[in-house]
Amino acid sequence: MPIPAPSPPTVPAQRTSVQLPASKHPQPPSDATISSIEAITDADQRSYVAKLTRVVQDHERTLAIHRERRRKNQVRYRTKQLELLRSLGDDVRRLESEIQELEVRRHHASIGIPTHQTLWTIATEYFLLFQHGFRSPPQALQNAALNFLRVSMASDVVNGHQCGVEAILAKWRLFSEYFDDVYVELEKLEKSATSHSLVAITTTSVTISERTMRTVFPHLNSDGQGGAEGRRLLNQRFVMRGSVRFDWDSATDCVVSIQSQSDMLTPLLHVLGTLEDVSLVFEGALVTPDCRLTSFGRESGEFAHNGLQKFDVLHPSLPRCTLPTQV
Repeated sequence: MPIPAPSPPTVPAQRTSVQLPASKHPQPPSDATISSIEAITDADQRSYVAKLTRVVQDHERTLAIHRERRRKNQVRYRTKQLELLRSLGDDVRRLESEIQELEVRRHHASIGIPTHQTLWTIATEYFLLFQHGFRSPPQALQNAALNFLRVSMASDVVNGHQCGVEAILAKWRLFSEYFDDVYVELEKLEKSATSHSLVAITTTSVTISERTMRTVFPHLNSDGQGGAEGRRLLNQRFVMRGSVRFDWDSATDCVVSIQSQSDMLTPLLHVLGTLEDVSLVFEGALVTPDCRLTSFGRESGEFAHNGLQKFDVLHPSLPRCTLPTQV
């Protein structure tokens, strides 16, 4: 077995120390350096502020331009809208004028037909004339209506407690002022039992407005609120079945009497529900259950005429008739 060779002797390492050079401490900047740095900083700040000011000014100018542009656009838009409204208003007035002119022409043409007028043709023309009431008619249409009534009816034609064709127009104007959206539909004409009378079956529609509450039912509007019944009636549309009787004088070929009535009780009962409420509404009203314009009171549980007609107050110059029948 071979013998291993001896290892070399171990020599202890010698410790050596290396002296590093001492580090140099930084010297403080001089006053000139500090002044130079401050000058550069101030210049940068002024430049930044100037740039920022220019940006803000440019932005404000842009906003001002946009605001001015929007303002001009709004002015142009409002101007166009006003012009459109004025144009529409002119068109509406022109159409209304044309309608009135055509109505006058139609009535003049009807009156001027040189044929022998009959009770049937007069009744038909009567409902065409007053189909939409007679509120604030133009003077030309009022003249045409007056001419028609004078041609077709007696000068002292009886219309309730009033006489004359002027009373007929006055009552229609009053009725149209009391109620809104008046519409009278002629359903049919029937020969009555007498040979000189004609009965027209009609449907009259009216709207109960605030003016109606003030003028026709003032006792329900004493507090300015209309009361419970008044609030239930306001803006209601009443559709009333009725009739108009025309009496004819064959000797003069003209109408001598017009008597009309409409059932106002039924639609009122439909709205209010009880006869007690209906009775309260008609008590002190200027209209009767059969839709006659007059002041009514309530005595002993019945509706009775109190002797004062609203029509007579508004038109005292019209002659009164002594006949008991009233419209």
